[in-house]
Amino acid sequence: MKIVLVVNSIISHKEKITDVVVEKSEFFFLYNGKHKWSVKKFEQDWKEHFIVNFFPDNPDDIIGRNITDIVTSRSWGGGIDNVVSYSTKELDTVEAYETFKELYELLFDKVYGIDDIFNDIIGEDLL
Repeated sequence: MKIVLVVNSIISHKEKITDVVVEKSEFFFLYNGKHKWSVKKFEQDWKEHFIVNFFPDNPDDIIGRNITDIVTSRSWGGGIDNVVSYSTKELDTVEAYETFKELYELLFDKVYGIDDIFNDIIGEDLL
């Protein structure tokens, strides 16, 4: 599955992730200054799933030119025609689940600084 390779590449080059915005349980971000993505966690049938969305540019669409436009449109219930979605429920492989979950956790940490907080706490024990 090519999407798993793509997401793994994004994770490997996390320094290229910018403009992270969280709206509800969805993290929107820009990759390499030009590619717009989001990842969302959801539960269905008591099982955790993830959706990764890619928002390709559409010259005819005034919505979705940047992350803020996408978040605003989605939060107001607006549809975005140019979106490609990949779900761990549909892909149904352990590799897809683990990869999408890792991306979600990476963005969660980036927004909330969890890794820095944990390192600060662990660092206290090392003194």
